[in-house]
Amino acid sequence: MTAKCNDRHLPKELQDTTTFDDVYEHASWKLAYVYQHNDNSYGKLSMAPLLADVLGNSLKPSLASKTKKEVTDNGGKVLSVYSGHDTTVMPVLAALGVWDGAWAPYASMIVVETYYVDADERAFRLVYNGDVLTSKVGGCVEGEELCKLETLTNYLETFAVYDRDCDARGTHVSGLG
Repeated sequence: MTAKCNDRHLPKELQDTTTFDDVYEHASWKLAYVYQHNDNSYGKLSMAPLLADVLGNSLKPSLASKTKKEVTDNGGKVLSVYSGHDTTVMPVLAALGVWDGAWAPYASMIVVETYYVDADERAFRLVYNGDVLTSKVGGCVEGEELCKLETLTNYLETFAVYDRDCDARGTHVSGLG
């Protein structure tokens, strides 16, 4: 993929566009199957510590705070930036239940924005490479760009843990933030 995307020389066996496309399609299908199988279990398991960090550092403090200043006063961060590869982006999207199975393009970006709707309600917006995916998150309204932040935090709490001890079923991060 790196060679193809950068117009580099491909091995003779892959220079035929049909062969390359077939290999690419098979590799994409294989990853999609793994990441999305059994209610996105692999994505949830592999990205649990990362999403627990996002939940504890940004989302839960935002949910609990009446003002933007309270987010930082409650130990949260106004801006959190994480970096990864395509094999980080795709399972995160799968864990959130919004991945379409397509390989993440180079320099892909997932943005989770939080909003103050009023003094007692917070909302989030999920954007992937400029496309708003909020309404694809379970429990959110189809076609709406904003959804209750509590919907996302409640969902993440079902699997977003730092310790992936398989014997510790039911452990979640509700005590964070």
